[in-house]
This record gives sequence, structure tokens and C-alpha cells, in this order.
Amino acid sequence: MTETNMTFEEALRKSEELLLFFSSSSSSSSSSELDAELQKHLNELLSGLASSRAFFVTFLAGDNTLADDVPDFILESIKRSSAHAELLSKNLVMSTAMRITHKRDGDELNAQGSERVARRTTQLIQRLHSSPLRSKLLEMKSSLQSRSGEFAEFIKRWNYDDEQCLAASKAIESALS
Repeated sequence: MTETNMTFEEALRKSEELLLFFSSSSSSSSSSELDAELQKHLNELLSGLASSRAFFVTFLAGDNTLADDVPDFILESIKRSSAHAELLSKNLVMSTAMRITHKRDGDELNAQGSERVARRTTQLIQRLHSSPLRSKLLEMKSSLQSRSGEFAEFIKRWNYDDEQCLAASKAIESALS
């Protein structure tokens, strides 16, 4: 079975395994042959929408510290993914909005988790230098401000209020600066 045919749950497990292996192999001196093999698996994982979503959930929300200082080979694989622009745009907005929701609910632990995801996503966006991502972020910002456009349905589905939309717009500005 190729990664593009994986269920979301299977892709979550594969992402966890791959990130654990990346993390353990980064502390040892690995061969370029091993690096190439790892990148091949990552590229396959990032070739499908569901598996890309699972990777970003695991990578950005997990305890693995690779997301705090993303290795170049992971950046290269993410940039090659056709889904990266839309997924990272949505991820930045969702984590920013959920931080506000958790704060309102008095759930500081989950608020901190959402803040970490937003911070990691922002750093990743800034390091990618991706034109498609920049375009999606600008489209998202426009939709957040006007409640129309490409991402209007996404904003409506998650029922983001004015405070959340404003915070998400500011997060996008920060990521693009």
C-alpha cells in the first residue's frame, strides 16, 4: 500500500514512526543513502491530501522537537507537496482561533498547545519561502476580513467570530513578514 492510499489514522502512525526515526537518526551521523531513503518515504507521505494532513498534525502538534528547528530535507519535501499551501494556511488559522477558544474556556494547557502549533506553523511558513503558500495565505486573510472568497466556507464551518478572525489575520501578517 502506498502512502497516498492510506487512511488518516494509518498516515498518523506512519508520520509518528517517520518523525521518531528522523529524530533518532539526526543525533547520529547517517549516510546520504539513508537520508535519501528517509526523504523518499517523507515525499510519499506528503503526496496525498489525507496523509499530508496527518503529517502536519503529527509534526506541528506532537512532542517531537524537529518542528522547532526544521531540517532542510523536511522543508524540501513539504515544499514539493501540492497540499502544503492550503493545509498550512488552514493550520495557522485553526491553531490561532483555537488558542482563543481554549483561553475562553479556561483551558490553559490546550491554549498553550494551540500557541505552540501556531508558532511552529509560522516559523515553517517563514522558512518555506513558497509562492503558492503566500498566495493562499493572502486569500485566507481576505476571506477572514470579508467572510467571502475561497475560504469563506471554511470560516463558516468552524464558526469563527470577529475576535478569532482578527487574530488569525494578524497571525497571517506576522507569518508573511
